[in-house]
Amino acid sequence: VTVHRRPSSGAAVVDAKPRGTVLAGRPQAGGKWIRLRQEPGCVRVRAGAGKHAKTLVRRSRVVFKKLTKGGCAAAGFTPILDSSTCEAAALWLGLADAEARLSARADAPEGCYVEEGGLFLAASGGGASAGAAR
Repeated sequence: VTVHRRPSSGAAVVDAKPRGTVLAGRPQAGGKWIRLRQEPGCVRVRAGAGKHAKTLVRRSRVVFKKLTKGGCAAAGFTPILDSSTCEAAALWLGLADAEARLSARADAPEGCYVEEGGLFLAASGGGASAGAAR
C-alpha cells in the first residue's frame, strides 16, 4: 500500500508498505484514509469506486505478545520481520521505545525484540524471538 504525505491521492508518495504489514493509525477524511501513528504519512483505505473498488487496508485484530523465553513458533505466534509491524507492536504493548533499530548481532533473536529497553529488528536472526504476533 502506498503511503502519501497527506490524505490525498495527489499528495507526494513517501513510502510503500508490503502486503500484510500491520499499521497503527487513526481514520482521516471521513474514514477514507488512515493517518499513521508510528511514522509520517497517510494510507488510503479503498481505491476505485462501486463494484470496482478494492480494499487496500482493513481493520484487524492482531495480538502482540512480548515473550520472555522461547521462540515464536513454540508459543503459537509468528515472528515479526518488518520494522513497521515491530514498531506497531511496541506501541500496542506500551513500550517506551517504539523506534526499531536494525541489529547486526549474529546471535540476535529472530525478528523483532526488546533488549535493555531498546527495540530491535534482527537483520538475520535464527534464535528464539522475543516479539511475536498472532
